This record gives sequence, structure tokens and C-alpha cells, in this order.
Amino acid sequence: MKIVSLSSSLTEILSALGAEDCLAGASDLCEPATQELPRIGSPKSVRFDLIDSLAPDWVLADSQDNRPEEIVRLRERHKVRLFEVKGPEGVCDALAELGRLVGKREEAKKLIGEIEVQIRQNREAFGGRPQSSR
Repeated sequence: MKIVSLSSSLTEILSALGAEDCLAGASDLCEPATQELPRIGSPKSVRFDLIDSLAPDWVLADSQDNRPEEIVRLRERHKVRLFEVKGPEGVCDALAELGRLVGKREEAKKLIGEIEVQIRQNREAFGGRPQSSR
């Protein structure tokens, strides 16, 4: 499977799943571990020609990072999966879906379990404190 990731958070999730070998291209903002991959521009300035030349099976995007008009244009040419990675729950949802997509379901379940334990511990430790007004 060949995946182009337009989002550093989705690239990190693939890496955490042990699915780096699926990555065919990544955004300019992704971590140094993916430096050898073709860079397809920033989330707000995608290089469509390069993505086309990579012929990915999937293009991954994040609704928080990528512009809607670029997503529309990409969907005309490629299969695009749009995520909303917002907060711990969004990360867990993305982990589950990407785990299914790349055949790493067990790895995703393990990571989700670890995150859920951490969320529970944080709620127990900080549950009585008022939330920030931000």
C-alpha cells in the first residue's frame, strides 16, 4: 500500500503503528525520521503534481490542517481519507482507522489501550480542577 500523508500527526500515527513502509510521501512539516520520503509541500500548499506522480493508494488529510479546496481537488484524482484529529479521542479514532487501513489492528488496539489508561490516570489526578477558559 502506498500512502501520502498531508498531516504530520497522521504520519506520526503511522510511525507509531510500525507502518512507515506504507508511506510514499509526506508533508514538509513531518519529522526527520521521514526525511528520505518525497516532500509534497505543506498542509496549506500541496504539490499536486508530485502526489500524482507518486500514484498513492490513499492520501491522508486532517480537517484541522488542510484547506477544503485542496481536499476537493485531491478527491478528483485520488482516494482521500479526511480525519479530524482533535484531542485524545480524535487520536484514538485515527489510530483505529489507520490500523485497519494498513493491517495493524492489534498494534492500534494496544496503543489505544495505553492512551485510555493515561486519560483515566489524568482524570483521576486532575479531575477536580477547573478547566482552562481557553
